[in-house]
Amino acid sequence: ATTIEFSAADTSPLVETAMTTLSSKIINKHKRKMANIAVDAVLSVADLDRKDVNFDLIKVAGKSGGSMEDTELIRGVILDKEFSHPQMPKAV
Repeated sequence: ATTIEFSAADTSPLVETAMTTLSSKIINKHKRKMANIAVDAVLSVADLDRKDVNFDLIKVAGKSGGSMEDTELIRGVILDKEFSHPQMPKAV
C-alpha cells in the first residue's frame, strides 16, 4: 500500500488523490470541486491522532433540479421540510 503524506494545513496530496478517483465523464468537469468537498468532509469527521474516520458520519444527499455547480458541503444537519405556510421562515 502507498502512504500519502499530508497535513491539516496542506491537503493538496489528498485532493489530488481524490481527483484521480473522480475521473469519470459525468463529474470530470467538476472533479476538483468534488475532490475538495470529499476531502473536507472526511477531515471534518476524522480523528487524525488515532488515524480513524467514521464514515457513518458523512451522508451524501441529492436534490433533483440542481446542477453540479450547486453542490456544497454542509457542516451540520439538513432538514428537508415542506412549507406549511407561506410566511414560514426559509432559514433557521
